[in-house]
Amino acid sequence: MKKDTIEIVCGIDDNYVKYCVAMLTSLFENNKDETFRIHVLADVMTDQSVRTLTDWIEGRYGHRLQMHIIDKETFSFCPDPGLYYSMATYYRCFMTDILPEDVHKALYLDSDMIVTGSIRELWDTDLTGRSIGVVEDMTSIFPRHYERLHYSPEYSYFNAGMVLFNLDYWREHRLGEVIADYIKRYPERLEVNDQDALNATTCGTRLFLPLRWNMQDGFFRRKHYTTRSRQEIKEERRNAAIIHFTGVKKPWHEKCVHPYKRDFQRYLDMTPWRGEREPINILYRLNTLTFSLQNLLHLKNGYSRF
Repeated sequence: MKKDTIEIVCGIDDNYVKYCVAMLTSLFENNKDETFRIHVLADVMTDQSVRTLTDWIEGRYGHRLQMHIIDKETFSFCPDPGLYYSMATYYRCFMTDILPEDVHKALYLDSDMIVTGSIRELWDTDLTGRSIGVVEDMTSIFPRHYERLHYSPEYSYFNAGMVLFNLDYWREHRLGEVIADYIKRYPERLEVNDQDALNATTCGTRLFLPLRWNMQDGFFRRKHYTTRSRQEIKEERRNAAIIHFTGVKKPWHEKCVHPYKRDFQRYLDMTPWRGEREPINILYRLNTLTFSLQNLLHLKNGYSRF
């Protein structure tokens, strides 16, 4: 029986093309028996960036690329996303207005991720009667989320870096319009942009998935701020399939010490940006030699890969 095409969505600008290509490389390398259609959502992109994406996705790996260049004035009601984000971060909320109607389900992936295993099980998740499939945020026990967004902690709070969208449900319930209305009415509540809007408008309709499908920075650290037990998180780490570099220091930064940094670099080195690294900071490298001792003495909330 022929497998269905997996629809992947990425929202990027020119600054994130190389990281998106690295993420997609990890996806393709670990899912060689799958067929993908990649949807890139952007409001502006140079011809060179489009050629790079086309050459890599279609030329190198033989998958389909569909570019969706969006007039950002259409979404001018969205608040300024801030210094570290572009307007493209909001576009995942309005995919039913952007993607073709023959796309019934879509998997949104941030570009600061790598995929380390098969995603077939994730894609085959039954979302009947559900709007989205998501993973709990690494700070889900923090009261500020629920106080800011005015909903009960019983619905928890998720990270929007990986979202499996049931687009048929979204079209039927006009969720794009619901989110647009929420953003217009409560812009002051949106500390984490589209992630907050998605959390506030999908209470009771979202399905929480195993952590392994969005292993965020905090799940690799000694201290945890979620509802999950230490043993649960440890088990999920062993079976991690999508690594999400949610920290301020990304794996392309010299000062990043994430346990999967070298894995990211390995995938980056398969791309046209092979060997690209930030300049070495000798003093910082020397300081990292003390990290293990700092972790042991609980002076630092350090990492653990397993």
